[in-house]
Amino acid sequence: MNILMATMSLGIGGAETHIVELSKELVRRGHSVTIVSDGGDYVPSLEGTGVEHVRLPLDSKRPDRAVRAYFGVKKLIKERRFDVVHSHSRISSFICSRACERLGVRFVTTCHGVYDMNAAWRRLSRWGLYSLAVSYDTKDYLIREYGIPGDCVELTINGIDTSRFSPMPPEKSPEGVRADSAHRVVYVSRIDDASAHVAFMLAEKAAELAAEYPDIEIDIIGGGDAYDRLRAEAEKANAAVGREAVRAVGSVTDVENYLRAGKRENTVFVGVSRAALEAMACGLPTVLAGSQGYLGIFDQDTVRDALDTNLCGRGRALPDAATVASDIKRLFSMTDEKRLALGAFGRAFVRKHFTVGRMADDAEALYNRVRPFRPRYKGEADVMLVGYYGFGNIGDDSLLWQITGSLKALSPDLDIIVLAHRPKNISSHGAVRAVGRFRLLTIKKLMRRTSLLINGGGSLLQNSTSMRSLYYYTYIINSAKRAGMKVMLYGSGIGPLTGERARSAASAALRGIDAVTLRDEGSLSLLKSLDTGAAGETAAVTADPAMLLEPCDGGWLDYLMSKQGIKADETFTVSLRGLIPGEHDQDINERILTAVKSIAAATSLTPVFMPLQQKQDLELNRRAAKETGGRLVCGLTPRETRAFAAKTRFVISMRLHLMIYAFSAGTPVIGFSCDPKIEALARQTGCGVIMPMKGFSPDALARESGRINAERDELSKIMLRSAGPLRSRASSDAPLALEILMKNRRRV
Repeated sequence: MNILMATMSLGIGGAETHIVELSKELVRRGHSVTIVSDGGDYVPSLEGTGVEHVRLPLDSKRPDRAVRAYFGVKKLIKERRFDVVHSHSRISSFICSRACERLGVRFVTTCHGVYDMNAAWRRLSRWGLYSLAVSYDTKDYLIREYGIPGDCVELTINGIDTSRFSPMPPEKSPEGVRADSAHRVVYVSRIDDASAHVAFMLAEKAAELAAEYPDIEIDIIGGGDAYDRLRAEAEKANAAVGREAVRAVGSVTDVENYLRAGKRENTVFVGVSRAALEAMACGLPTVLAGSQGYLGIFDQDTVRDALDTNLCGRGRALPDAATVASDIKRLFSMTDEKRLALGAFGRAFVRKHFTVGRMADDAEALYNRVRPFRPRYKGEADVMLVGYYGFGNIGDDSLLWQITGSLKALSPDLDIIVLAHRPKNISSHGAVRAVGRFRLLTIKKLMRRTSLLINGGGSLLQNSTSMRSLYYYTYIINSAKRAGMKVMLYGSGIGPLTGERARSAASAALRGIDAVTLRDEGSLSLLKSLDTGAAGETAAVTADPAMLLEPCDGGWLDYLMSKQGIKADETFTVSLRGLIPGEHDQDINERILTAVKSIAAATSLTPVFMPLQQKQDLELNRRAAKETGGRLVCGLTPRETRAFAAKTRFVISMRLHLMIYAFSAGTPVIGFSCDPKIEALARQTGCGVIMPMKGFSPDALARESGRINAERDELSKIMLRSAGPLRSRASSDAPLALEILMKNRRRV
């Protein structure tokens, strides 16, 4: 790939180091990388690495400089023909996104921190369709402040070159560093009013530390708008000590030499974020204290908070000078062996979680997920996807996510149009275009320039909901055939079809389509009973596409749940349905809640109620949580829901897709016979318990729940073995769709 990295400048800082290290690693992997910025200290370090730098004024909010930067970026993209533009700051993102929109170039972003927010920034900020975030709280910030869907923000890390930052002696010992000092403190950060609070604390406490450790050396590394003031404070501290105990070093590009100088067992580090990771990679025991929060001495007890906040302590208590000095004294009071062990623990942590290779893997994966802003041919698209999308149903949203993801994994440049309710929301959920599902004239016009219609998952051809629904989907299929499109049913269900009119409408629509893959044998049996010609003969049973849905990062789920005080592995999950089809006991929800109370008392697990269809299910599940003393979890993305289903002890559900998530994760499930799809899933998998809708017994549900909870580990192994073949079958749908598309791709 030919990649353009964009940021404000390449001065000394964690984000800037991230960009430089990422760019060098991508070049090592065979990519071409150019960095555009206003320049800075790191530019000379790029010489000989294969990374080119172009200088443009991307660091200024002034309109004249922003306009100049915009036209410069636009010219650069046109001349160099970049495949993707990757921006790392808000100003560069605003400028580059506009240029990419005009030129049809992929655009992605990385968020490196939590920034000040106001209405103007919220309106002007531009984030990529997919973004990377360097910590859980940074991802949370993008979701909370900008409304970016969680599944469109992936976690990445500040990758550390552990050969450059290592416990080995420095290649060149910096001038002024006393290698024989028995007590040495190193601090690295930007020295400005927003981030250098702890640097001033070290200067403030220097005399106190020197009284206890007469040979102490404190090196404060970094530059910024508060550097002169810090230097004055350092001189004042040195006057009190009677010698140069505090050195304000300023900005350096060889920070590793300062970290590796002196005796490792005698050196401790104070700081946060990337600087702390670099120190830990050098084997230094570390105090995590910065302007945004305090975590203290890094050890096993602080790992979770460190990962959650990118080692910044954001949202935690702020440090004070006395606490920082106390932590330094604690470290120096330890034996050399204990300090070396802490340093080794920190280096192992960095090598496990923060490698440059992992950082580059994350970036490459993101690049391969996005499409250009515009179709490659005027008005042309490859695939039109129709389904029950945009109605707030997590199950159907997961089908959209998985189908588009599977197709793009095979052909990243596919241009996909989704017919959806609230198309603006759908467009923000993935690299697709969306159009209102009832804009029929627009849809028919698009069909003339689109190659393949995919009826994507779900039981769309049925009239148990209404005949209107059946007529809509058959109309779309028939219109596509008349427009010369190929048509595929993709991992779908068919039925129920009640009455001759419904059967006749479905038969006419299915007759002559190009491929049918179904998610269960019942749908195949119904299809064969219809007059569909070759479609019924060539149809294959695969599996529901949601079987392939991958969970979100487990740490991200833990972060989300910790904000609500929930531990997923200490819960069981219940999903009640607001509108229950078919015949059932009128008090069935009350009976279920009676059972839930018994289960919670017997197992000491917390019941979590999870509505999958927000409009229909939310209030019912909210009341149920309140009545049983349980918790309500809603608003999760499909991948977050899938991750929760993997951690909860077992699932009781009236909704099909929560059962699918649980089954594919190996979590025991109890369903209800309120929907033929649920019974079909139980037959297909050979797993799960189905409760009747009439004559339902709360005691029976409580007994089955106790049994599957006690046998969870063994049942999980059985379910995972059963899930493997179904996942394999489901994965065959996307290649088939691509094969059909390649034979019929239009050139207009």
